[in-house]
Amino acid sequence: MPNEYQCIDPELGEQMSSLNRDDLDPRLRRQLEHHLEHCDACREKILFERALVRLIAEGAVEVPPPPSLRWVAARAASWAAPAAAALCIMLAVFLAPSPEAMLGGKPAGGHRALVDEALVVTRPVDGETRGGGPVALAWTPVAGARRYAVRVTQIDGDYTWSGETADARLALPGDAPVPGEYMAVVEAAPEGVAPGGPAVVRYHRDRAGAVLAWRLNHLPPASRWLALAALVLGATALVLRRL
Repeated sequence: MPNEYQCIDPELGEQMSSLNRDDLDPRLRRQLEHHLEHCDACREKILFERALVRLIAEGAVEVPPPPSLRWVAARAASWAAPAAAALCIMLAVFLAPSPEAMLGGKPAGGHRALVDEALVVTRPVDGETRGGGPVALAWTPVAGARRYAVRVTQIDGDYTWSGETADARLALPGDAPVPGEYMAVVEAAPEGVAPGGPAVVRYHRDRAGAVLAWRLNHLPPASRWLALAALVLGATALVLRRL
């Protein structure tokens, strides 16, 4: 605020804000009011402050947050954004995808609902991209099944593998070529024990980058919200830093 005047009594002038206090000592109040009558500098300051308070109360002037608060908010957002993004990536890497993994509101693979099939492969999900190591194959157990026959063929190559197990899961060898597209067929024995017939799943084997990309594209809703939160927090931190 421009002020061409000098306070005639700086010691009293520094206490002018006390005039708004209800518990102000009556003797000091009289001194301040007397000072205000004779000091042009303090009178101009008081008039300016009262006018500013009135404009703020009427909404004519918007008071920005203190720079320190903007800095704190920017710092908080800048820390929270990468934390949310890191958590989102961790969920994508370590959280197994659902058999009904969604992308754009459509199932990732060709499975019908689990209740419609007596024998359904649950891992990997249809169309999933897996890494170059051993692939854990799992399916829904069938009542009365004594064993399961598993056959894996490479759709875009010559690789084949077959095996049997009494459990509802099996670790496939990790010697299949990478990259490659594969089809696994699981049959329950004795024949006819599974009304829906064999379970079939197609999956890809590729390098780590392709696996991460597939999982990020098939994030569960909670992880998608985390990704959105990371974007919003990052944008907020950028805006606050530029204010």
